Amino acid sequence: MKRAAAVALALAGACHTDPSAPHLARGNVLVNTGHRDEAVAEYREAARLAPRSALPRERLGDAQYDLGRKAEALSSYRDAAAVDPGSVTARIGVARVLGDTRRAGRGAGARPHEPLPAALARQSRRPRRRPEGGAGGL
Repeated sequence: MKRAAAVALALAGACHTDPSAPHLARGNVLVNTGHRDEAVAEYREAARLAPRSALPRERLGDAQYDLGRKAEALSSYRDAAAVDPGSVTARIGVARVLGDTRRAGRGAGARPHEPLPAALARQSRRPRRRPEGGAGGL
């Protein structure tokens, strides 16, 4: 696993000037080797370093969902949708979590029989959290 992570890190560093890329690459390797808890930390760091990118938030949501942390996954997918309202992955993630919670008959932000557009509209009215480090990552 260390060799695969080193290769992913080297490739990410060679291909991108994006400071979040190495964290995304490590997170991907960790997910693919079954270490989702550690991947969550890498994706969180990637999201911190790329406040205007939906991708790390989508990947974070996927890892959290796979770990059964549905409320956290819902929050990550909603954050991704707030950063990129056109993100299909974020919309699918929100729908997947809301569908699971409805089938289970419990919360995590789900409202019975609320259509997805209404759930997303309700989410967009929530106050946005500012990324760490100040005014919108500028």
